[in-house]
Amino acid sequence: MKNARDIQRMFELLDAVREGTIRPEEVEELDRILAEDKKACRFYYEYFNMCALLRSGKAFEPNLSGLPQAGDSLHNMAFWKAMAREEETAPGIERPAEPKETIEPQPKTGPGRIPVRVSRFSIISLALSAAALFFLIGYAHIVSLKRGIEVATLTDSIKAVWADPTLSLRNSSRLSTHQRLVLSKGIAALKTDQGVSLTIEGPAEFEMKSGHEILLTYGRLYVQVSAEGIGFTVETPTAKMIDLGTEFGVQADLNGSSELHVMKGAVHLFAGPKGKPHISLIVQENNAVRYNNQTFEISEIRLEKYRFVRSVDSKNQTVWRGQSYICLADIVGGGNGGGSGKRNQAIAWDGQGLLDASRLKPSGQSLRSYIPVRFSPYIDGIFIPASQGEPTPLRSESSELNLDAFLKEDTNGLVTLLVMKKDSDDASIYWFFSKEGAQGDPSKMPSLYFPRGRNGQPVFVTTAEGDGADTYLTNDVMNRTWRRYGSSHFLHCRYIQDQRVRMILLRFDIRQVEDVTGAVFNLCLDSGNRKRSLSVYGLRDGPEDFWDENETDYRTAPGFKNAPFGRFELNETVWRELGIFRVVDNRASRRPIPIVSDGSIQWAAKESQSRTNFAITNAEEIPDPLSPERFVRLQLGGQVCGADNPAILMHANAGITFDLNTLRAEYGRLKSFTALCGLSPVGPQESRTSIPRAAFSVLLDGQEVFAAEDMTPDDAPKPIHISLPPTCRYLTLIAAEGSDDSIDNDLCLFVKPRIHLEGAAN
Repeated sequence: MKNARDIQRMFELLDAVREGTIRPEEVEELDRILAEDKKACRFYYEYFNMCALLRSGKAFEPNLSGLPQAGDSLHNMAFWKAMAREEETAPGIERPAEPKETIEPQPKTGPGRIPVRVSRFSIISLALSAAALFFLIGYAHIVSLKRGIEVATLTDSIKAVWADPTLSLRNSSRLSTHQRLVLSKGIAALKTDQGVSLTIEGPAEFEMKSGHEILLTYGRLYVQVSAEGIGFTVETPTAKMIDLGTEFGVQADLNGSSELHVMKGAVHLFAGPKGKPHISLIVQENNAVRYNNQTFEISEIRLEKYRFVRSVDSKNQTVWRGQSYICLADIVGGGNGGGSGKRNQAIAWDGQGLLDASRLKPSGQSLRSYIPVRFSPYIDGIFIPASQGEPTPLRSESSELNLDAFLKEDTNGLVTLLVMKKDSDDASIYWFFSKEGAQGDPSKMPSLYFPRGRNGQPVFVTTAEGDGADTYLTNDVMNRTWRRYGSSHFLHCRYIQDQRVRMILLRFDIRQVEDVTGAVFNLCLDSGNRKRSLSVYGLRDGPEDFWDENETDYRTAPGFKNAPFGRFELNETVWRELGIFRVVDNRASRRPIPIVSDGSIQWAAKESQSRTNFAITNAEEIPDPLSPERFVRLQLGGQVCGADNPAILMHANAGITFDLNTLRAEYGRLKSFTALCGLSPVGPQESRTSIPRAAFSVLLDGQEVFAAEDMTPDDAPKPIHISLPPTCRYLTLIAAEGSDDSIDNDLCLFVKPRIHLEGAAN
């Protein structure tokens, strides 16, 4: 061992041996060190002597068997203590005088030499001191490892929620080894003392094993390695990635699988579970691989440059993933706007998923209500513009539930809501998060959001605050009515007549709220059938609000009348029906379901046929509407659509609404939306029997901010540039038929549809 880093590494290996966590490659490393370095062997011997003493409780009684022997009595600690006491009181030993010379002594020119007193046990005492010093240094190291050594700093964070409620982390907080951290949500940026930058996106669990290594149990991590930090290691439960001078992203899944995306340089990857042979692979720049923990195999995957958060700025609330814009065509293809979506994919008209655009056939889709999109948190929904005298809804949130009047009648500051399914359904169950199941994440807890709550500022109230409460009640043949559900991690909602009833009971403490206008009610869905509607009731103001979530059951809940198993009966004088809401699918992101009290955003379409031929598509080509066995290559202004020229195809009539708040939560501040709009020609101009005409509209929160009327395939593309105020939430793109009163060949394109990020170079 030549330097401090070698000693530190030796301590790490020996700690792993002692704790039983050493990996096969580390065993080989330790064997090599011990074979090549005699000092390392001595170090190994003394380390485990100290560990044995610590376990026996004799932390300050060092084992001196490795020192030069002086008889068996040297191994007796009592003997050594006696020697120490003797050393304090033993008389000095004078050196004998030298014989006199026969020559005349010379006159003294300076002070004479003072006789030196040497203890007869000095050498033994010195040996004891040296051994004790080594012991104390090692003991201090072991203790410091247990307590943790500060190796990194939290440099910034955005909306970070830590699972440990007692943990107080803020910018400049120091992080130590052996400190297990769980980031429930949000983003945290760290920097090691060697200058390695780490960005962690929740939910994630991690631990700094040293200044040169991090354990990522699950979650997403981006690493930027400085020159001083080369060799930095990311470990997951089944893989280890060693930096070779890089920037790279790591995704660790709960099932043990993991992904490695290398943006710069190279990374040495070792993968495999304990007890299995490890796979070794060097992954080069601009490549990505996935280790499958079920098959124990590594496969090449598509590099996703913009999946990982690279930096955050809490002051400006910006999140940077390496890009300057979000591609909406990529989102239509099921991606995150950064290139993870698939090409030539269409959104199914039931909103449940994607279809292969190459297999689409022209088939008229008639007027339907607004359709929430299930598979993407960034798309709120799709629709076909109508002109049947009714405005077209432009968002999934229903206006049927209005809380304003009910909340304004409250006098005791406690509000009780009941969520239930009124109609029997034999295949419908909903599981919502309770405050116990939200794992410290307020956005998953049942909550009320008041946009103007206190002094004009927003207030967010969950069932975990003040006198809040949440539980669910049962009256079914499977479970006794008096079972307790107050501490359940999930809230069940189900009704199968004559079999089971499960209802959600919630209480919010709103005494701190001054203005209850425009309240938003949030539930976070875990699973369930999302094609149904749930009813919401409010408990009329009074003493019944003071129910106990751990004591209340179906028999004792306020306003419940006796009913046979599998039935329910409410006291209508106690409960007030507030309305219904349709549950939307948010399984992918587990985001809250908002039910707002203000009106829906709507748009009055011009006269139209209220039908369309093709699904909304992230398109390069589609089947020819006139000859489906052939394909039409989409193009605009002479430029064909493709990976470098992405486009959203919206055959008239069609519309799509994007949720800007979801994008802000992922990417930070949004600056503007840009695109080119126009019609793609279907075939040669001379083969056309008529000239198709179509109209384009762009809306922000239902207000039209761009319009282009009666465009034809021969017209030059029209540029769109719209600023996005921070208060707007919904961006809607619409393609509608033109003055020809026909949708034939109306292949409307939004080419390069981009949302540009604030502060990014566009």
